[in-house]
Amino acid sequence: MSSSGDRKYSSADFHRTPPRPQVVMPERLAHPQVEQEGPKDEYSRARKHPVFFVDLPSHAISMTIGWLDPGQSSNRHRHTYETLVYILEGEGYSYIGGRRVSWKQGDAVYVPVWAWHNHVNTGTTVARYLACENAPMLQNLGGIALREEVPDRGDQLGDAPHEPAEEGAVQASGAVQASGASPVSPDRHGSSEGASSSVRFAGGGAQ
Repeated sequence: MSSSGDRKYSSADFHRTPPRPQVVMPERLAHPQVEQEGPKDEYSRARKHPVFFVDLPSHAISMTIGWLDPGQSSNRHRHTYETLVYILEGEGYSYIGGRRVSWKQGDAVYVPVWAWHNHVNTGTTVARYLACENAPMLQNLGGIALREEVPDRGDQLGDAPHEPAEEGAVQASGAVQASGASPVSPDRHGSSEGASSSVRFAGGGAQ
């Protein structure tokens, strides 16, 4: 039988609820020098800027570090997990769901579930941010951690053609159809699945 930290439960395991918590000690408790290992190539290409992954055995939260050069923008994207972004250095803004949110070193920014967004460095030095997401929790629940990328800056696209089509876009299966592509796949943190320059939603046209 798998250890309690690795076990997958089903309806038949309803009775497996111990009366008190148990400590499950993983082998790894630290990830030294995250940024020195280099960015995740596939994910960084999809996001259009370097992104570094924290590799620790958390089941509910993830942590990533992003770099933006002066004047650089991430592409426009959205996902079904929510994100908190802490600005380690630099200044700029994020375009979130049609709203421009300015930030500088020491600020924190919230990105709601499924809101189109991108991040822009308006300073003269590299901007670095730390992002915390609940992606692993959704991944472990199965099939509901979705991510979608479009290779454009959100502030240049505007939200008028996009946001009104959101209502009713995600069906019960959680599938979102990309024009000329298969439905968006569950996010695996490191895959570039779901990248498309033209996205079609259920009940809406090409966006």
